[in-house]
Amino acid sequence: MFTIGTQKFKDAQELLDYLAAGYGFPDECFDHKAILHPIESLMAEGAGDLAHGIFQRSKQVLDLYEYDSFLSTIYSAFDYNTPATEKNLGFFWYLVSNTQNINEEVSNKTLLEYYLDRGLPVEFFYLLLEAGCDVNYRSSTGRTYLHNIIDIYWHIISDDTKMAWFLMLIDAGIDINQKNNEGETALIYAVKNCAYQYIKTLLDHDADPNQTDDYKCSAFYYTMAHGERNLAFDLMMQYASPDFDMLNRYGETSFIAFMKRFSGSEEDMKLLPKLIEAGADFSQTITGPHGDNISAISLLARKKTEVLKFVLEQKFIDVHQKDNNGDTILHMVCASYTGWDSETAKEVYRKVKLLLQEGADPDSLNDRDETPMMLAVLDDAKAKTVELLLAAR
Repeated sequence: MFTIGTQKFKDAQELLDYLAAGYGFPDECFDHKAILHPIESLMAEGAGDLAHGIFQRSKQVLDLYEYDSFLSTIYSAFDYNTPATEKNLGFFWYLVSNTQNINEEVSNKTLLEYYLDRGLPVEFFYLLLEAGCDVNYRSSTGRTYLHNIIDIYWHIISDDTKMAWFLMLIDAGIDINQKNNEGETALIYAVKNCAYQYIKTLLDHDADPNQTDDYKCSAFYYTMAHGERNLAFDLMMQYASPDFDMLNRYGETSFIAFMKRFSGSEEDMKLLPKLIEAGADFSQTITGPHGDNISAISLLARKKTEVLKFVLEQKFIDVHQKDNNGDTILHMVCASYTGWDSETAKEVYRKVKLLLQEGADPDSLNDRDETPMMLAVLDDAKAKTVELLLAAR
C-alpha cells in the first residue's frame, strides 16, 4: 500500500490501471521526498519501470557534488530489500549513468560505500562500476572498499553477499595491497579482525603476508603477537613463509612478540611447533628499549613450568646453550624476579628442578663468572632453589 497525493494504491497494478484510465497527479505530488515511499513500494514489487516514470516527474538533481546527505534522496530508495529485477535494474542504471561526480563523497561516503552499508544486492554494484565508480578510490579516512566490507557486521547482510562484493571488486581490478591510513592492507586488516572468510580469497589474488603496515608489522606478525589466529597463520603458510628477522618500528621481531605474549594456552601450544618448523629460533636476540639484550629463550625463562616442560619435551632448546652474555636458561631462571612472592618462588624452584632433570649444568659459568646458584642466592625467596642447586653439584 502506498499513496501518491491523496490517492491510495494497494499495488503496482492498481497504479498502472489508474494511469491507463487517463488519470494523473499534480506536480506537487512529485516532490523528491514525497515520491520516496511510492518508489520504494513499486520497486519492492519489481516495478522499477513505474518507479522510473514517477521519478522523471520530480526535479531531483543527480549531481553528488551538490549533496550534503543521501538521506531522503532517490539513492536512499535502494537497499538490501530491493529485488534485482530487470525493471529495477533498468531504473537504477538510469540513475547512476546520469549521476554526475559519482565518486564524490557525501557525508564522508561515496555512493558505492553507501550501498555497501545498505546491503544492496551485487547485481546493482555491477551497474555502479559500469557507471564509473572507481574501485581503487581511497576515502578521506584512508579506507578502501575491501576494508569497508571486512568491517561490515550487520546481520542483515549475509556472508555470501559480502563475499560476492569482495570478488566483484577484485575482478574489477581493485589493488589488493592498497593500504588504509594505518598502512594496513586488506589482509592485515582481515587478520587483525579475525575475518577469516576473506583471507584465503586475498591470498589467492596475490596478497602479500609479509607486507607491513606503518608500524612495520606484517599479517604474519599479528597472528603471533595477538594470538587466537592460528587459522590465519595456517592459511598464509600455504602461500608464503614468515620473515622472522623483520624488525618492527619498536625493534621487535614476530617471534619475540609471540614469546612476550605466550601464555601457554592451547592455541599457543599448537602454534609454537609450527613457528619452530617455519624457522623461528629461541636463540634470537633483539636489543630492548633500554639497550639490554632480549632473547626468546630469556622470555621462555619467565613462563610457567608447564610451558618450559612442553618446550623441553619437544626439544626446541638445548639446556646448555648460552646467550650473548654466556647465560644458560638455568642462569636466566635463577635470576628471574620473584618480588618476594611465595608462589613465584615456587615456580622458580619447579623450573630449576625440571632443568636439572634435563641435564642442565649447575656449575656453568656465564661471562661474569657467575653460576646459576650465585644468581639465586641474591634473592632470599629462592632459598629452596639454592638448596636444590647445592644438592645437584
